[in-house]
Parts: sequence; structure tokens; C-alpha cells
Amino acid sequence: ANPVLGSGIVGGNLRSPERMATRAAEMALRIANGARAGDIPVEPPMLAPMFDWRQLQRWEINEALLPPNSIVRYKEPTLWEQHRWSIIGFITFCFGQMLLIVGLFVQRSRRKRVEGALAERELHLRESQAIAHVGSFHWDVVADKVAWSDEMCRIHGFEPGEPGMTYETYIDRVHPDHREHVRGTVEYSLANRKPIEHEYRIIQSSGETRWVFAHGRPVVDSG
Repeated sequence: ANPVLGSGIVGGNLRSPERMATRAAEMALRIANGARAGDIPVEPPMLAPMFDWRQLQRWEINEALLPPNSIVRYKEPTLWEQHRWSIIGFITFCFGQMLLIVGLFVQRSRRKRVEGALAERELHLRESQAIAHVGSFHWDVVADKVAWSDEMCRIHGFEPGEPGMTYETYIDRVHPDHREHVRGTVEYSLANRKPIEHEYRIIQSSGETRWVFAHGRPVVDSG
């Protein structure tokens, strides 16, 4: 009787089903091409060194001691072989999360640097305006909101950061003798999209009158 691998034997030179199947296919191909079956010589069983991995482990036989080109069957797959794609997916997910965290950290650090630079620039601008007694403003015509710099507020007698500033608030501070002229100049600038320069008097909340020189430039939002 021919011993069968997997029935409890360790192994040895056993019939190789793969080799026998390959040889049978070759013989069938020869017959299909016209060869006579009687002309094909009978060949001895094709043997190959085959071993049962489970029995090798049982008897503590090192695979390195097996003959060259030995076939080891019933070998249990490793953890990597069993869960390779799950492990690859987990590693890919972790790597993606790490890249996302690094990207957010870099973006946050960059934003902080930009915010710090803007704050420092704003501070220098306020200090320069205070020294030169020069103010700046921005008027959103659509929303009718006027944003004044700290020094601009002081020039007109307002507290810096005072809420509720509008265009009419600005016009009310202009001396009555110049009010219509200032209003017309501003309207001309908006209608023709041209910068303006004019000198006029204003009245502060204390009643003090002073001359100011104003330069304006309309900016049109393309959106």
C-alpha cells in the first residue's frame, strides 16, 4: 500500500499528484495530436520528497534538514498570511491619520504665525498713527458700517472702538459750512470711482473745531 501524506506519517518520497496530473495531461495531448496509446511507454510512479508540516512540528524536525526541493504540506498560515490585508488596511489607516494630524498641526502653527504677524503689524500701525496724528477708516457702503482706527476716533472726539459708527455719524461731525461739500465730494468719488482729497473742518464732541485733511479711495468688490 502506498502511504498517504496526511494520514499520520512524517513524509518521504511519495507520489506527487501534481506531477502525475501534469504527466497525464501531456500524454492526453499527445494522443489528441495523433499518437497511439500503445506507443507511449509506461513510466514508473513519479515520486517527490513530501512531508507533513504538522508531523514535523510534532517530532521537532527542522525543515532545514529535509532534502532539497522538498514539498511541505498542511503548513499552518502565519498571522501575516491570515490577516495580511487587514493589517495592511490598519497600517494604511494609521498612516493616513498621522498625515492628517501632522497637516492640521502645520496648518495651525502657520495660522498662529500669520495671526501673530498681523497683530504685530496692527500694533505698529496704531502706534504710527498715534505719533503722526493720522487716522484711517473703512466704509462698507452696502452695510453702512464704518470702521475707524483708534487715532481716527480720537481726531473726531470718539472713544476708540465705539460701536454704531455709520456714514451719517461721520457727516454729523463735519462743520455745517463744509457738510454739503464733503457729502458731494464723497458721492462724486463713489459714482466715478476716483480718489479724492479735500480739507474741511470738523466739530468734536467737546465743541472744539479743527481742520482735517482727508484722502479717500473707493474700492469696488468684483464679487
